[in-house]
Amino acid sequence: AICDREAEGLAATAADIDRVMAIGYSAWIDEQFAKPQVSKRSIWETADAAVKLANANSSVGQDGTINAFWQGAITGDDQLRQRVAFALSQIFVTSGLDINLAYGMATYQQIFLDGAFGSFEDLLVKVTKSSVMGDYLSMVNNDKPVAGVNPNENYARELLQLFSIGVMA
Repeated sequence: AICDREAEGLAATAADIDRVMAIGYSAWIDEQFAKPQVSKRSIWETADAAVKLANANSSVGQDGTINAFWQGAITGDDQLRQRVAFALSQIFVTSGLDINLAYGMATYQQIFLDGAFGSFEDLLVKVTKSSVMGDYLSMVNNDKPVAGVNPNENYARELLQLFSIGVMA
């Protein structure tokens, strides 16, 4: 089916649509949950190697990381996982412009592919511990609050305001 997707330039093919219509939404979702995840680690590792070879400040590897993500979203057989991972990446936002490390961004994107059908709490923990998020929302090397030093609360604020539903009463 991957060849069909590539040839048509689409994520959903007519055969995919026919399959959903034949078995129903619930059965199709169950099938999608059961599909093996297509790993992109080798593509991302190749992209990272390209950056190291070209220049540490090059966008070559970053482009490869982005292309690998989109390639999976367009051609992957595990379409539901790909779409959920993309949606999650739009909630837990970071920037390839600020974090120009292909391996870091690839590892960050992998969190969403691995956790697409998992618990939101697990996702929050993994995102919180991610070096990419730590760098992006400036919580890396964050100082403890002491006299004259205020802690950086940027990540905590984003966690409450954007990544979840806010403070519970």
